[in-house]
Amino acid sequence: QKYHQLTGDQKYFIKDGIRGLYTGLSSEIFGNGLSYAIYFVAYAQAKKLLGFDPNSFFSVSKSSGLAGAISAIATNPFWVLKSKQAEKRVSIMEAGRNLLRTEGFLALWKGLLTSIILVSNPIIQFAIY
Repeated sequence: QKYHQLTGDQKYFIKDGIRGLYTGLSSEIFGNGLSYAIYFVAYAQAKKLLGFDPNSFFSVSKSSGLAGAISAIATNPFWVLKSKQAEKRVSIMEAGRNLLRTEGFLALWKGLLTSIILVSNPIIQFAIY
């Protein structure tokens, strides 16, 4: 079998059939649901904490930015483990054990700075909305 000329999707299709194309879908749905749940709870609390004025771009930006940062910090470990799981094709528990053993606890927050930078997306969406 010559896989070197095939894309990742083609390899999964050949190996696992149609089911292989949907590998990781349930964890993606869970992760996005978790991220949005945390975001909207944090957004509601941030509006109360920071004093919210719906007509103020700055007020909306502060609340949205804080909520995005909280969501990113809280869910980053999940996304790191999901990436490791997909990379190694192991269970999420096995991926977690391997990561903690080889890279340590703080590795769960790899890429957090990038996620914090990407918080600008919901800030812009909420401020414009």
